[in-house]
Amino acid sequence: MKVALTLGTIAMLIASGLRLAWLIREEGAQRQSASVERRLLASDGSLVGIGAGGKLVTPGPSGFGKLPQGDRLVVFVVHRRAAEHDVAYWSGVARALRDPASPEQSKYRLWGICDSGSGCEGLERAAGFPILGYLDPFQMRGVALADARREALVFRGATRAGVPVAMGDRPGSEARAIEAAVQDKVN
Repeated sequence: MKVALTLGTIAMLIASGLRLAWLIREEGAQRQSASVERRLLASDGSLVGIGAGGKLVTPGPSGFGKLPQGDRLVVFVVHRRAAEHDVAYWSGVARALRDPASPEQSKYRLWGICDSGSGCEGLERAAGFPILGYLDPFQMRGVALADARREALVFRGATRAGVPVAMGDRPGSEARAIEAAVQDKVN
């Protein structure tokens, strides 16, 4: 009987050791994947884009990719094939997000990201907001994934990830969804 108990205990110890080794290996793989992701993202959480003309664009006046305190940045895709529609839609969202008391001083900034790099050059004047060609690779991936789900991303301050907001059918509904997301998730 003692031999059977001893063999059973040894078998359980071996099984536990193998399970522990597997768990350690999985955790190591996850950490390595996360460190690669962190390297693609600016360590200070900055947002810097490249305009269609090749100039660096930052959301705040400091030029360091930081949003001024209390400001929000809404990032979305402008599709080259539907550029006029997208520009009109997001211009309507920008108007709906403006504070009626001080329309020139909105806490929301909008960035359109052209789905064909510099293919949307020349649309900024009609849009009234920057239309960029490129972002940081990690942020560009996030915008592409959000666009595939028909969402825009809302950034606040030095946050590293945008809050997804489902796109509505009308600019006014989109503006309300953005404001609700900011209240619920960002603050």
